[in-house]
Amino acid sequence: MSRVIGYPSYGVKSKVSYRVGGGSWSNIRLPYAKVFNVEGRNIATLNNFGFPGTDVSTLKGATVVLGSSYVEAFQMQAEDVGSSYFQRNLEQMGIDSNVVNLGCSGHDPYDSWFRLKYFEDFYGLETQDVVLVLNSDNVSWFSRHPRPLVFDKADGFGREKSSVSGKLQIRLRNSSSFVELMAQLMKLSDQEDEAETEVPLPSESVAQESEQSLSQEMKDCLLAFQSSYPRFLVVSITDDPNFNRNLSDFCLEQSICCKAENLAKPEHMINGVGHLNLRGNQALGRLMTQAYIEAFKGE
Repeated sequence: MSRVIGYPSYGVKSKVSYRVGGGSWSNIRLPYAKVFNVEGRNIATLNNFGFPGTDVSTLKGATVVLGSSYVEAFQMQAEDVGSSYFQRNLEQMGIDSNVVNLGCSGHDPYDSWFRLKYFEDFYGLETQDVVLVLNSDNVSWFSRHPRPLVFDKADGFGREKSSVSGKLQIRLRNSSSFVELMAQLMKLSDQEDEAETEVPLPSESVAQESEQSLSQEMKDCLLAFQSSYPRFLVVSITDDPNFNRNLSDFCLEQSICCKAENLAKPEHMINGVGHLNLRGNQALGRLMTQAYIEAFKGE
């Protein structure tokens, strides 16, 4: 399987619990793990820390990019991920910034908050800047969580799945591409795999266009990031003008750096409707660069 058709093995280091609703377990991937993506017909190779995008030299003083599968971009090769273009753009401008891509399929801003905290606590990640990329209003995804949102880490935060069967499954799926393919075909994936499944949509907000304000959950998430990370900025790529306007107005009121641009266009998306294609990832890298320069110019 691995030599003839190139299908990768599991590439998972462990399964951990850091989310509050929306999935009990999440995969922590091995350095240079490979992930097969059906939509892009691509085998994505992760970097030296097991994150999407190109290698990073250190996790100290990191510019962390958060978001869903649009940021994770398993449809692309590492050098063609939006965060990789962002990194190269900053380097070309002489800006010393280490971009770390923590995007993950199925993650809304609340999930991303705890994902960031997990890697800070257990990987030694030292966050300098946070770039939160939004591809929708996340209203339906926020409904997975208990309300009101609480941003404190629960007891047992970051614990590994330690059952004998769970560890055995990881070992078997890591050892053989054939076993991993059979596991996928037989739908033997655990809950965390199902939780990380994300249907690509240009904008989850289309049904919410009549809304006149952001959801309380979105506001709470933005304010939580702002209070903990002084160098925090928001980038929206959704095609919903009402959401982008409401987001920009709220961020202006709260002195949050924000930049919104509709990147959910057919020319930016796989087959015109899917996740970001090469051109879309280039556009995302450009948009993040522009937002970063505007937010932190002179600093």
